[in-house]
Amino acid sequence: MNNSNENNNANENMENFMEEIEKSMNKFYPGDIVTGTVMDISEKEVVLNLGYKSDGIIPKEELSSDASVDPKEFMEIGDVVEVYIIKLDDGEGNVLVSKKRVDAEKGWEVLEEAYENKESVEVEVQSEVKGGLIGYSHGIRCFIPASHISNRYTKDLSQFVGNTYDAEIIDFDKRRNKAVLSRKNLLLAERNKQKEALLEELEVGKTFTGKVTQIKDFGVFVDLGGMDGLLHISEMSWGKIDQPSELYSLGDEVEVQIIAVDKERERISLSKKNLTENPWSDIENKYGKGDVVEGKIVKLLDFGVFVELEPGVDGLVHVSEISNQHVKKPSDVLSVGDAITVEILNVDKENKRISLSMKALLEDEKKKEEEAKDEKKEEKEEDLSPQEYSVNDEQVTLGDLFKQNKEETEES
Repeated sequence: MNNSNENNNANENMENFMEEIEKSMNKFYPGDIVTGTVMDISEKEVVLNLGYKSDGIIPKEELSSDASVDPKEFMEIGDVVEVYIIKLDDGEGNVLVSKKRVDAEKGWEVLEEAYENKESVEVEVQSEVKGGLIGYSHGIRCFIPASHISNRYTKDLSQFVGNTYDAEIIDFDKRRNKAVLSRKNLLLAERNKQKEALLEELEVGKTFTGKVTQIKDFGVFVDLGGMDGLLHISEMSWGKIDQPSELYSLGDEVEVQIIAVDKERERISLSKKNLTENPWSDIENKYGKGDVVEGKIVKLLDFGVFVELEPGVDGLVHVSEISNQHVKKPSDVLSVGDAITVEILNVDKENKRISLSMKALLEDEKKKEEEAKDEKKEEKEEDLSPQEYSVNDEQVTLGDLFKQNKEETEES
């Protein structure tokens, strides 16, 4: 009997002890935000001590809005974190919790405050979707329309993925989980500041380094930092250029010189060739009358052909200097791109003109041929002239020897 009473008292004491323990434990409910300490980390989950009868489990997908996050890099043992209770029992006796949802709740509060105060927020662009980009700001999924990612038209949106930018909130609705961001206005505001500063610096003759933003048939536009200037095709090189795309691509850095500024109309004219030596500056040291040079035909006209001797230096072969034969039109015998050899007839540095001739070389060749023929003829005549021989130190011909021999025979 006494044993039975002792057992009952022991059971009551144990129950009372467990009740006291439970009373000391935190009471949790789904939807609560609680604090826990990281006890263990694996590739798939994080285990928390919640001060509750069961441990808290954060599955990898509930850690962050970034699905690629590595739990071991995201947290460390001993970290104290706030989590959202999803379920008190995940089926294995653990409390299912989420850090991502706590971050999101706080994130919505940050975005709402920024929206109301018209402040910018930081957004990390993670993917490209139809019509724009998806990014995350303070854990909140945001949409950036294609027309608001830049202050310039941009066809390739993939270049923005993976980058972090400042943006303003242009549409916000927490109930619908909607946040729409824009970089455009921030960029325009910054560009206006840069433009004001640039206008103060602009002077004809100054050099700047900028980036190619547009490529047209007539030239390229270069961003100087606040304003674009036009680098016309005629100012790219001393040589002939058919298309600006031969030299430049979008995004290329280029050093240019200011050659004209219209601040009222905000127009800037640029030059690249002015930063290189003018090939005509020492033309007299490179080309002279009578020189024979090679060049490439770059233009055909009815009165003659223009030949490029080097980039920026062209010479003219007049139609009358093409051949010894009558040539009606240069295009009848020559084509653009042909490599030809010419003789320089005249160099006019002041007017940047060089006169060339193909015919002169043909005449020189003909003259050389005629001179060669004359030389051969003379050599042949020399072979046919009487040959002299030395007899007793006297010069006699072969005929003289025969005559002398005949006379000696008759006398004998």
